[in-house]
Amino acid sequence: MKRLGGAMWVVATIGGGCAAGGGLAEPAARVADVVLASQTHEGARLETVVELENPNRTPVPLVEAEYTVSLQGVGSYTAREWLHRTIPAAAGQGEGEEGSPGRQVVRLPVAIANTGWGDLAGAEYRVEGSVSYRPVGEVRQLLTEMRVPLPSVKFEGSGRVERGDR
Repeated sequence: MKRLGGAMWVVATIGGGCAAGGGLAEPAARVADVVLASQTHEGARLETVVELENPNRTPVPLVEAEYTVSLQGVGSYTAREWLHRTIPAAAGQGEGEEGSPGRQVVRLPVAIANTGWGDLAGAEYRVEGSVSYRPVGEVRQLLTEMRVPLPSVKFEGSGRVERGDR
Protein backbone atom coordinates (compact mmCIF):
# COMPACT_ATOMS: atom_id res chain seq x y z
CA MET A 1 0.00 0.00 0.00
CA LYS A 2 2.88 2.33 0.75
CA ARG A 3 4.26 1.91 -2.81
CA LEU A 4 0.84 2.61 -4.31
CA GLY A 5 0.48 5.71 -2.14
CA GLY A 6 3.89 6.93 -3.29
CA ALA A 7 2.99 6.22 -6.89
CA MET A 8 -0.23 8.18 -6.55
CA TRP A 9 1.77 11.06 -5.02
CA VAL A 10 4.13 11.04 -8.02
CA VAL A 11 1.23 11.11 -10.50
CA ALA A 12 -0.61 13.80 -8.52
CA THR A 13 2.52 15.89 -8.11
CA ILE A 14 3.69 15.92 -11.69
CA GLY A 15 0.27 15.69 -13.32
CA GLY A 16 -0.44 14.63 -16.85
CA GLY A 17 0.60 15.68 -20.31
CA CYS A 18 4.13 16.85 -20.76
CA ALA A 19 4.70 17.39 -17.08
CA ALA A 20 4.66 13.61 -16.95
CA GLY A 21 7.76 13.74 -19.08
CA GLY A 22 9.87 15.22 -16.33
CA GLY A 23 9.38 18.95 -16.86
CA LEU A 24 9.72 19.20 -20.62
CA ALA A 25 7.70 21.79 -22.48
CA GLU A 26 5.14 20.23 -24.81
CA PRO A 27 6.15 20.01 -28.47
CA ALA A 28 3.96 21.83 -30.99
CA ALA A 29 2.36 20.19 -34.03
CA ARG A 30 0.53 21.58 -37.05
CA VAL A 31 -0.86 20.23 -40.30
CA ALA A 32 1.12 21.80 -43.12
CA ASP A 33 -0.63 20.08 -46.02
CA VAL A 34 -2.43 17.03 -47.34
CA VAL A 35 -0.80 15.80 -50.53
CA LEU A 36 -2.13 13.44 -53.18
CA ALA A 37 0.94 11.20 -53.48
CA SER A 38 -0.58 8.90 -56.12
CA GLN A 39 -3.92 8.06 -57.68
CA THR A 40 -5.03 5.28 -60.03
CA HIS A 41 -8.40 3.91 -61.09
CA GLU A 42 -8.15 1.51 -58.09
CA GLY A 43 -7.47 4.05 -55.34
CA ALA A 44 -5.32 6.84 -53.98
CA ARG A 45 -2.57 7.42 -51.47
CA LEU A 46 -2.68 10.66 -49.49
CA GLU A 47 0.01 11.97 -47.16
CA THR A 48 -0.77 14.32 -44.30
CA VAL A 49 2.30 16.50 -43.72
CA VAL A 50 2.67 17.35 -40.03
CA GLU A 51 5.37 19.74 -38.80
CA LEU A 52 6.53 19.29 -35.20
CA GLU A 53 8.64 21.67 -33.11
CA ASN A 54 10.58 20.91 -29.93
CA PRO A 55 11.36 23.89 -27.66
CA ASN A 56 13.41 21.73 -25.28
CA ARG A 57 17.17 21.29 -24.94
CA THR A 58 16.76 17.53 -25.21
CA PRO A 59 15.53 15.55 -28.22
CA VAL A 60 11.98 14.15 -28.04
CA PRO A 61 11.47 10.63 -29.45
CA LEU A 62 8.19 10.26 -31.35
CA VAL A 63 6.27 7.02 -30.88
CA GLU A 64 3.12 6.96 -32.99
CA ALA A 65 0.49 9.05 -34.70
CA GLU A 66 -3.24 8.36 -34.68
CA TYR A 67 -5.27 10.44 -37.10
CA THR A 68 -8.41 10.79 -39.17
CA VAL A 69 -8.52 12.33 -42.64
CA SER A 70 -11.98 13.38 -43.86
CA LEU A 71 -12.52 14.23 -47.52
CA GLN A 72 -15.66 16.07 -48.54
CA GLY A 73 -17.83 13.84 -50.72
CA VAL A 74 -15.52 10.84 -50.27
CA GLY A 75 -15.49 9.80 -46.60
CA SER A 76 -13.34 9.60 -43.49
CA TYR A 77 -10.31 7.38 -42.98
CA THR A 78 -8.59 6.61 -39.69
CA ALA A 79 -5.01 5.38 -39.45
CA ARG A 80 -2.16 4.74 -37.04
CA GLU A 81 1.50 5.12 -37.98
CA TRP A 82 4.55 4.13 -35.91
CA LEU A 83 6.98 7.01 -36.30
CA HIS A 84 10.47 5.83 -35.28
CA ARG A 85 11.75 9.42 -35.42
CA THR A 86 12.97 12.05 -33.01
CA ILE A 87 12.40 15.79 -32.90
CA PRO A 88 15.90 17.25 -32.47
CA ALA A 89 16.73 19.42 -29.49
CA ALA A 90 16.26 23.17 -29.79
CA ALA A 91 19.35 24.94 -31.10
CA GLY A 92 21.21 27.78 -29.40
CA GLN A 93 19.70 27.51 -25.95
CA GLY A 94 22.27 28.68 -23.49
CA GLU A 95 21.92 30.35 -20.11
CA GLY A 96 19.16 32.97 -20.42
CA GLU A 97 19.07 32.62 -24.20
CA GLU A 98 16.12 31.62 -26.37
CA GLY A 99 16.92 29.27 -29.22
CA SER A 100 15.14 28.11 -32.31
CA PRO A 101 13.10 24.95 -31.78
CA GLY A 102 14.16 21.59 -33.16
CA ARG A 103 12.00 20.61 -36.13
CA GLN A 104 10.77 17.35 -37.60
CA VAL A 105 8.36 16.74 -40.48
CA VAL A 106 6.36 13.52 -40.65
CA ARG A 107 4.31 12.32 -43.60
CA LEU A 108 1.34 10.25 -42.47
CA PRO A 109 -0.11 8.02 -45.20
CA VAL A 110 -3.70 7.06 -45.90
CA ALA A 111 -4.61 4.63 -48.70
CA ILE A 112 -8.20 4.68 -49.90
CA ALA A 113 -10.03 2.52 -52.43
CA ASN A 114 -11.73 4.23 -55.34
CA THR A 115 -15.49 4.11 -54.87
CA GLY A 116 -16.36 6.25 -57.85
CA TRP A 117 -14.89 9.61 -56.87
CA GLY A 118 -12.88 11.52 -59.43
CA ASP A 119 -9.57 13.31 -59.10
CA LEU A 120 -8.88 14.07 -55.43
CA ALA A 121 -6.60 17.04 -56.14
CA GLY A 122 -8.46 20.08 -54.86
CA ALA A 123 -10.85 18.11 -52.64
CA GLU A 124 -11.58 19.71 -49.28
CA TYR A 125 -10.05 17.90 -46.30
CA ARG A 126 -10.17 18.00 -42.53
CA VAL A 127 -7.50 16.25 -40.44
CA GLU A 128 -7.48 15.58 -36.70
CA GLY A 129 -4.99 13.52 -34.77
CA SER A 130 -2.29 13.26 -32.18
CA VAL A 131 1.36 12.26 -31.92
CA SER A 132 2.53 10.48 -28.79
CA TYR A 133 6.10 10.96 -27.64
CA ARG A 134 8.43 9.46 -25.07
CA PRO A 135 10.07 12.05 -22.84
CA VAL A 136 13.41 10.94 -21.45
CA GLY A 137 14.20 10.66 -17.77
CA GLU A 138 13.68 8.62 -14.64
CA VAL A 139 10.26 10.08 -13.84
CA ARG A 140 8.91 9.02 -17.24
CA GLN A 141 10.43 5.57 -16.74
CA LEU A 142 8.55 5.24 -13.44
CA LEU A 143 5.31 6.37 -15.05
CA THR A 144 5.77 3.89 -17.90
CA GLU A 145 6.25 1.09 -15.38
CA MET A 146 3.02 2.23 -13.70
CA ARG A 147 1.29 2.07 -17.13
CA VAL A 148 0.59 5.79 -17.26
CA PRO A 149 0.00 6.61 -20.97
CA LEU A 150 2.61 8.51 -22.92
CA PRO A 151 1.94 12.21 -23.41
CA SER A 152 0.76 13.37 -26.81
CA VAL A 153 0.34 16.56 -28.78
CA LYS A 154 -2.77 17.13 -30.89
CA PHE A 155 -2.92 18.49 -34.41
CA GLU A 156 -5.72 19.49 -36.75
CA GLY A 157 -6.17 21.35 -39.97
CA SER A 158 -8.28 21.80 -43.05
CA GLY A 159 -7.79 22.91 -46.61
CA ARG A 160 -7.62 21.48 -50.11
CA VAL A 161 -5.64 18.43 -51.21
CA GLU A 162 -2.54 19.41 -53.18
CA ARG A 163 -1.03 17.35 -55.97
CA GLY A 164 2.23 15.73 -54.80
CA ASP A 165 4.02 15.84 -58.15
CA ARG A 166 4.45 19.64 -58.29
